[in-house]
Amino acid sequence: MLYFNKSIFWIMLFSSLLCLDACSKYLDETPEKSLTIPQTAQDLRAILDNSFRMSENYSALGAVASDDYYLTDNNFNSLAANIYISYYNWGFDREPIDRSDDWFNAYNRIFYANNVLDYLNKVELEEMTASDISAMQGEALFYRAFTTFQLTQIYAMPYNPATAKSTKGIPLRLSSDFNIKSTRPTLEEDFQQIVKDLENSIKLLPINNYNLLRPNRTGAYAALANVYLVMQNFEKARDYADSCLRIKNDLMDYNDIDSLSDIPFPLFNKEILWHSDLTNNTIAARTYSYVDSVFYKSFDDNDLRKHLFFQKNTGSVTFNGYYNGRRSTTMYFNGFAVDELYLIKAETEARLNNLASALSAINSLTKNRLSKTNYTPFKSNDQIKILAYVLDMRRKELCFRGMYRWMDIRRLNELQSKKLTLQRTINGKLYELKPGDLHYAFLIPSTAIDYSDMKQNAR
Repeated sequence: MLYFNKSIFWIMLFSSLLCLDACSKYLDETPEKSLTIPQTAQDLRAILDNSFRMSENYSALGAVASDDYYLTDNNFNSLAANIYISYYNWGFDREPIDRSDDWFNAYNRIFYANNVLDYLNKVELEEMTASDISAMQGEALFYRAFTTFQLTQIYAMPYNPATAKSTKGIPLRLSSDFNIKSTRPTLEEDFQQIVKDLENSIKLLPINNYNLLRPNRTGAYAALANVYLVMQNFEKARDYADSCLRIKNDLMDYNDIDSLSDIPFPLFNKEILWHSDLTNNTIAARTYSYVDSVFYKSFDDNDLRKHLFFQKNTGSVTFNGYYNGRRSTTMYFNGFAVDELYLIKAETEARLNNLASALSAINSLTKNRLSKTNYTPFKSNDQIKILAYVLDMRRKELCFRGMYRWMDIRRLNELQSKKLTLQRTINGKLYELKPGDLHYAFLIPSTAIDYSDMKQNAR
């Protein structure tokens, strides 16, 4: 494609900085205008279907910072040159502000989405139908919103309804015009734009796609359910989870899956709503990362996830339950699947004190996760016990799933009186990430700060 030659790539890359001075030397290399500006709807479709940019390379920083895994000292030391290793202890030893890949990958994706939105009414439509055009607009809005949402989970402090209007957010990019400098709105403004984009995408996207790399309406419902979960708006999170489950509620029965299979969960399995992956992350490879023994032992023996998700080795446990059809992967699945919608439904109903609905949702999931031989539905009339059970099931179901664990740690510490302090012991030194610590918002790359009107995160 003409749009991804070297010169244009660098223009798009530095558009993330949104500074004309920073881009001008690359603009001088631009070929004639007709080769760099989308001319047809097919050109825009090609941009959206560039899976390397749109469906892959989502930031792995949250996954690296989570407590899903640990590194031995030997493995940590052997990864000293790895670009992610500083995030393993949350930047306490070194803040890698010279690192920029995750930031630029995200804002490049937003740039591509904005490019589609800006040119959709200016290109030749050719044989495209009205539904084709609407779908492209919906996809672009989805990518812009979901990428912005994930950025808030990495470069901004956790969302709290009481403080979001005074908390620094991340730059909102609503145009492909790179002459506009970046500034930092409030976190509340970020989330309002995310919600607006996703709500508009729902009106435009098809209900389902034959291609799961393309966002569809169920994926947008799932995204909104997650956004509202973080915003602590449990009614809307429940409603969007319901909307998704009314369209697609298929679950794999883990009783039917071979626990000896090298890849127990195939690519595009029946639960997938929309497929994407985090960027390559060597730290996540089975050759380096291990599952905490306490977490592994928390799974009952009749919990089939214990046998499908994990591989017990001599002296260690490794993960093998990736939902992207990979084994020994360095890329975590980052899309949406039906199982998490049942979990959102169960959690929000429990928080809203709709206990029968919460039990129905969580038992619909667990009957497909626990051995049929010993399965009994969970029963209780106690809201606290039901919520605790649901959150335990969520912890087990979504481990090593994108950046969900990192997102959950952040949001649950804003919600619960009993908060979680993350700990790492590295070469005999204890590191602790306590609730409210400023290291929950990683530093923005220095290049982006230097070429913008943004202020860096506090320390």
